[in-house]
Amino acid sequence: MAPWRHDLNNSSRILSPLLCANSHAQVNFSRDVSPNNSRICMFPWHAKANATMARVLQLDLLTKRLFRLSECATFRERLVFEQDEIHRRGKALEDEFFYQVDQRLGMELRSRMEREDAIERLKAATGFEESTILEHLVDAGFKPSSITALALVPMVFVAWADGKVDSAEQQAILSDALHLQVRQPDARALLKTWLKNPPGDELWSHWAEYSLAVFHVLPLERRETLRDQIVRSCNVVAEASGGHFGRGKTSAKEKVMLERIEKQLRQCSVSER
Repeated sequence: MAPWRHDLNNSSRILSPLLCANSHAQVNFSRDVSPNNSRICMFPWHAKANATMARVLQLDLLTKRLFRLSECATFRERLVFEQDEIHRRGKALEDEFFYQVDQRLGMELRSRMEREDAIERLKAATGFEESTILEHLVDAGFKPSSITALALVPMVFVAWADGKVDSAEQQAILSDALHLQVRQPDARALLKTWLKNPPGDELWSHWAEYSLAVFHVLPLERRETLRDQIVRSCNVVAEASGGHFGRGKTSAKEKVMLERIEKQLRQCSVSER
């Protein structure tokens, strides 16, 4: 017997329990020894062995298919997981965006409600009816506890007409504050700030609107009385630091400021409601 045929027979004895149901089944193999083909080809001719080999090949093919399916399942699971992760991140960003929008809207709503409440309280304290004037005064920071300080603004401008406020002018303004019942801590603190820092055009605009609103709530016969009272108080401040012993002299700049104040008061007193 050729050596190669003996090896094949030994192999058949080893493989026969795996390839066929009958452990005594024999499997013969042949060798393709054609000169054009150097491969070793084994052709089982036993029927049971052939069927078993076919089942083995089918199982191998099925295993490969299952493996590929498992890879596809793993890929699908990974894809679903990544899609879920993207969805979760997008949802988190969306929630954060709307949370910030809600916070901003809440702050704006709260600020608007506080502003409306401040306007109503200032309206109740002053009796002013013009909503525009009330809104401007509230936006400027005036409250019922500080609005009375605006009555002293003309005297403050007269005191600053020469570029500085001396002690006599300051004392005249503080005395007039007591006469006008400007005693609230907020109003007096605001007045002290104006006496330390030169007033600007913005403060003049606030006083002009305030004066207009005050004259609107007064009857016609009382408007002229109030105008004369304000002009008289301004003249007292202008004369506080002039002339001999600090009395009796008004500077040119103070006269210009007095004329400006009188003009503004005339406009307020003749303005219709």
